[in-house]
Amino acid sequence: MKITKLFFNTAKLKTFVSIPLLIMAILSLLFQSCSNDDDEQVSDTEVPSIYIMNPTSEGAYVTSEDNLTIGGTAHDNFALKTISWQSSSGQNGTAIGLEEWNISDLPLTDGDNIITITAIDASNNKTDTQIVVTRNKHLTFLGVPYTNNNIFFTNIPTEVWITTSIAPNENLIPSSVKLVEVDGNNKFVKEICSLTDEGDLENDGDEIKGDNVFSTKYTFNFKQIGETRFRISAKTTEEAGEVEAFSSVFSFNTINKENAEMQVKSLLTIHEDAEEKIAELLKSGIEQTEVTQQLITWLFDQPDVKEVSENNNLITIMHTSDLESYVLLGANDTKGRKTDDSPRSKKATLPLEKQTRGTFEKKIERQAIRSRASSTKDDNFIQNKSVFIWAPFQNEFPQAMETSLRPIFNTSPIDFTNKITYLTNNDCNRASLQNMINYGIVILDTHGADGNLILTKEKTSMLEALIDEGIIEFFSGYTSVITMSSGTYYAVTAKFIKNKINGKFANSVIFNGSCESTKTDRLSNAFISKGAKTYLGFRDNVYVSFCKNKADEFFSSLVGDELKTTGESFKADGMYEFRGSTEMHFYLGLINGDFEYGNLNGWNVSGDGRIITQLGPQYPTQPYYMGIVSTGLGYTLNYGSIHQTFKVTNETILSLKWNFLSEEFMEYVGSKYQDYLRISIKEGGTTNVLFNKAIDQFASQYSLVKVSPSIVFDQGDVYMTGWQYSTFDISSYQGKTITLSIETGDIGDSVYDSATLLDEITTH
Repeated sequence: MKITKLFFNTAKLKTFVSIPLLIMAILSLLFQSCSNDDDEQVSDTEVPSIYIMNPTSEGAYVTSEDNLTIGGTAHDNFALKTISWQSSSGQNGTAIGLEEWNISDLPLTDGDNIITITAIDASNNKTDTQIVVTRNKHLTFLGVPYTNNNIFFTNIPTEVWITTSIAPNENLIPSSVKLVEVDGNNKFVKEICSLTDEGDLENDGDEIKGDNVFSTKYTFNFKQIGETRFRISAKTTEEAGEVEAFSSVFSFNTINKENAEMQVKSLLTIHEDAEEKIAELLKSGIEQTEVTQQLITWLFDQPDVKEVSENNNLITIMHTSDLESYVLLGANDTKGRKTDDSPRSKKATLPLEKQTRGTFEKKIERQAIRSRASSTKDDNFIQNKSVFIWAPFQNEFPQAMETSLRPIFNTSPIDFTNKITYLTNNDCNRASLQNMINYGIVILDTHGADGNLILTKEKTSMLEALIDEGIIEFFSGYTSVITMSSGTYYAVTAKFIKNKINGKFANSVIFNGSCESTKTDRLSNAFISKGAKTYLGFRDNVYVSFCKNKADEFFSSLVGDELKTTGESFKADGMYEFRGSTEMHFYLGLINGDFEYGNLNGWNVSGDGRIITQLGPQYPTQPYYMGIVSTGLGYTLNYGSIHQTFKVTNETILSLKWNFLSEEFMEYVGSKYQDYLRISIKEGGTTNVLFNKAIDQFASQYSLVKVSPSIVFDQGDVYMTGWQYSTFDISSYQGKTITLSIETGDIGDSVYDSATLLDEITTH
């Protein structure tokens, strides 16, 4: 039961509700609660949750198709009734399925289509989610434009890097790619600047010329507080003339620095004083409830405090600036107050049919999926075979989740060797959370609250918090602070996960072992919007041992001998809850060998390794993407490699397509400058080099083609081998786990660059 302290404000007076009135209110609530327990019908006022998972979870998508299939998941505490949709074009319908729903062939009109998906439960509670789908008939923007900053101070010039990727299109007019400002209805306001694909790293931030990644560095100086909206426009030449296309919309927000600085300073001063007040109250020896009551009264008397409320030992402070901050009391050695025998929920989180999978036929079907060609795109693969365990309060919790989880991962048929990152205590700061995007499994072993907060072990500093970035983080809602008896720490919010972490999760599984991690859907929504596919957490305060047992149970199944799905691995138990896809699973074989995930998920990168859609006139050998490893394009210096660890089952052949390009041709053939392409397999402690050719071998064995000036690195003319197809016998590795490495490197010096394009890497 949630009890909120009520306060009444006037311009000069703040009055705390009287104790007798408070007691009467509590008794009334308790009476109502007891009455409800006696009723046959329990009132359900909780709205369901709904997530869009495909074709993207980002909330914006751009396509050239005239219809679209949208899919996702939904959840309710009792039962879902319908999933429906409505388009801004006026069309509507009902999705197929409930917990896992699908809308096929949804019609699109040219321009922006706002698609609203509505989940309604058996009690007619409903909730909506939206995706804005932009249809350009002739051109496709890939993903959402990236910017390295989206919060600004008024009247302070700030340089921003903006970049966008465009699908290969021979009709694209490169000079037409522009940054434009739009209004609240996404209508054109004015042109801002051009984006280029000229490889001008210093001036435009563009790394590789001709790769269809367009960039700009532009200095903004906003005069007014508020939001400014933008999108990228580009034109193609069609039979009817030039046709304009648009990316999805992104926005910048502007605040006043002086006002924001004063408000953050006031907030932090309150928390500095609160640390002393808590120490004083605890030293007095009074009961915990009285400590809480006196602290609330004290907080409400502080300057710039508008409202104070308390629930489950968490005190929420609303400041007059509309910033929120928190005090967590009674945490001690646990994540909350729940014990192992806490009551179970009246209804399981997942429906019965989702919990009892695993019939003989299902296992055969799943094994068939996992044995198919490794380059086939499958949205149900967890695309990164590495683990991130983040435990800022390891020294305070009586048990560490890592101690039992590490043996589970180390004995898995998935090779997690040297792929477990374990951070504890003071290493668990805001910066370290930026790295979790690079993992397939993320386990958060910390304090949390309200389905919105993840507590770090990073103590607040007035000096650091009042620098520009610190102020921006507070006012953008990315961070807040929580005071406990041990100090005041930063907490990150759902907005931090959604907006401050660059990149996308690799179809990852998130286990949030903190209190109230599913009390609201804010954190689960944020993780899923960033590409995570399954999110697990706890509706209420969670006892450490209960959380640990649930993690052991889940991951023992997910990464065990049978590699079960997330749905099969989850066992509903009281407040322990599940969000997202039930179909996620690990795959033992090679994945993403054609790079059509639109990323390097599945691969580990050293030096310069990335995906591109085009390099001058060179396109992928299939739809959109190809890999590239180089000796120095962009920011890197002399080496590039991608490698992936996987199991060879019945496959006998490894095949791939490659195209080697270099500035070393033809001037340095026969010299000491011998840039190379090397393909190797490592198994156990033995490395077998399958392919190893350098400049001289390429020049003598292939008909090199000059591709400059359409392809330019930075020094001389570029020649290439053209696309080649190579196969290798891997039958001797059947039943073994191997690491495939593909690398391009410099020999002699790193002045002249070389690069290898890669595509269709597969085993069969």
